[in-house]
Amino acid sequence: MTIPLRQQLLLGCVLLLATAVGIRNIAATRNEAAVGGRAHPLEAARADEMAAFARILGVIEGLGRRELAGRLRTLQERGGIWVAPGLGAGHWALYVDTFGLVRRVYLRDVALRSPEAHLYPEADATIPGEKRRAFAGVSLAGALFHELQHWDGVEDESAAYDLEIAWLESLRGSLPRDLTDPERSALDWGIESAVLSARKARALATASP
Repeated sequence: MTIPLRQQLLLGCVLLLATAVGIRNIAATRNEAAVGGRAHPLEAARADEMAAFARILGVIEGLGRRELAGRLRTLQERGGIWVAPGLGAGHWALYVDTFGLVRRVYLRDVALRSPEAHLYPEADATIPGEKRRAFAGVSLAGALFHELQHWDGVEDESAAYDLEIAWLESLRGSLPRDLTDPERSALDWGIESAVLSARKARALATASP
């Protein structure tokens, strides 16, 4: 029996679509495997996570970087930011791109909900709370900036760290003028500590085996 040309074309389209869907599902599975599995989109249905995300954006805006907050908000609205409970403590966030089909920035759930707890699993009594919070907030902002560099096409890890470090150092000149002296002191300490931490991370990430 000869299949009419129209039906052949329709069948071919169905097979192509099924193949494309299958490849994309494989890419999504590989993405999630890279961050420990159990990942889910950061979306409005999860009110507690969205409230935590709003606090993070507020911290970034408080650093004088509304443009970064805006980019992250847009990326989340487009489904590009996911929460990864399985992401290890060595990562605040991680950009993963599989086959160019599934591109996401994953946020460790603890870093999203409580940046200070991610950075200090046990409170360090030798460091005042306001400095711990400043360090955590600045570090998370820097990590998100870093992963956005990868999103924008920067593949080299050392180059992404260089951009992150330069961005962190530039924060000193963008802090709001109406900060109190204690607030400015805590943020200055947080920025300096975040720069030192990023430099250490760069050295570890780019060290020869």
